[in-house]
Amino acid sequence: MKAIIGLIIGALAASAAVYIMVSKYDLAKFEKERALLSASWSEERARLEAALAEANSKNRSVNPTPIIATTPAQDDPKNIIEKLAKLHPGQGDARRKTLKQVIHQLEQLSECGPGAVPAIREFLLTKEDVNYFAFPEDTQSTNQFGPMGGPPGAQQQFRRMMFMRNQNRGNQIVPQSLRLGLIETLQEIGGPQAESVLAEIISTTSSGPEIYAIAQALNTMAPGKYNDLILNTARGMLASLSAMESTPQVEETKAYLYQVLAMFKDTGFAQTAQTMLIGADGRLDRDALNYLTQTLGEQALPLIQQALNDPRLTNGFERASLMASALQYVGKNATANQMFSEIIANQSLPVQMRAFAIQSLAGGGGRFGRGNPMMQQNQQDSSDPQTIQSRIQLLNNMKSQTTEQPLVNAIDNTINRLNQQLNPQQNQGRNRFQRQAGNQN
Repeated sequence: MKAIIGLIIGALAASAAVYIMVSKYDLAKFEKERALLSASWSEERARLEAALAEANSKNRSVNPTPIIATTPAQDDPKNIIEKLAKLHPGQGDARRKTLKQVIHQLEQLSECGPGAVPAIREFLLTKEDVNYFAFPEDTQSTNQFGPMGGPPGAQQQFRRMMFMRNQNRGNQIVPQSLRLGLIETLQEIGGPQAESVLAEIISTTSSGPEIYAIAQALNTMAPGKYNDLILNTARGMLASLSAMESTPQVEETKAYLYQVLAMFKDTGFAQTAQTMLIGADGRLDRDALNYLTQTLGEQALPLIQQALNDPRLTNGFERASLMASALQYVGKNATANQMFSEIIANQSLPVQMRAFAIQSLAGGGGRFGRGNPMMQQNQQDSSDPQTIQSRIQLLNNMKSQTTEQPLVNAIDNTINRLNQQLNPQQNQGRNRFQRQAGNQN
């Protein structure tokens, strides 16, 4: 057990490193490109609208005779989709220009209303697609960490992170693919026809992103109406994929399906997910772990303990990941408190590592804490006054039994920060007084 506990710090640092490698540089680039596209399209749209307004004004001044207003002829939905299927973004300026055309064509398709639904259905049933998502470094050479300077699978992880981030925020300016753009268009059109097509496609597609997008669309268009269809589809595909050989595509699809179940807080698959937590090859299924912790919360702790005792799990980093997933429940669960206490009391671990574990209770942890998802979760959890009080009490008990000065300092610092979270207004007043005193000096 001590050997297992000792690995938690490695998981914390590694998870932060992966997160930073995957997201810090590439997220900035991706957001920059998205902002350029948004600004460019806004300018183009404003220019076209201004030109139209000017033309209408000239027509009114030249011909004062009343004219019958007409609506510009809309392009045939099937022709629009055919145009979209021929638009393949490249790189650089050419890519931005092509994506502007994609946005324009999708808006035109949406304006066609219910009349566009049959053409969209026809295309979606062909299984054809055009990818709009690309990394600037796609043509770059790889290093010992894999493509993009990140670990193997970093591209899939980054793509999934960007997709879900934008889907959940509702700001998917450019879809990741033509099919995803058409799914979004069906949601914008709305109505029974669009719902029917989405329900049909979710039953036939094997794409994780499509299932996630359709689940979100149907739940928005008709809350609760399609829950059984969505959840049965996700559960069935997960059960089938678990029997298949692990490949990046299989693992990516499973990740999306688990997120669909988590979206609906569905615990009906928890028992099966527990059996899939450790594979036949002894590897930890991190997506199954995330699903269990997201849907079960601290009730997942017994499952985590059981997985730790599984003799098939021999990878130290994966065992540490299991331990790290329990750390967020310190102050709320006796089992988690005990595990945390054992970490701090284990003098075979470097004192700096144990100090870092203490600091994590306040959402800190120095440079490794910044950007670390688990540290962010601890920051959210520690906003609960009861959790804060429990953590403060636990740390005070530890301090009375601790003689190592770095740990004492870490405990004092963490208790101080937890108290600041408990009394933010008092802390603001203290900071204001300190600034005023400093100015007088």
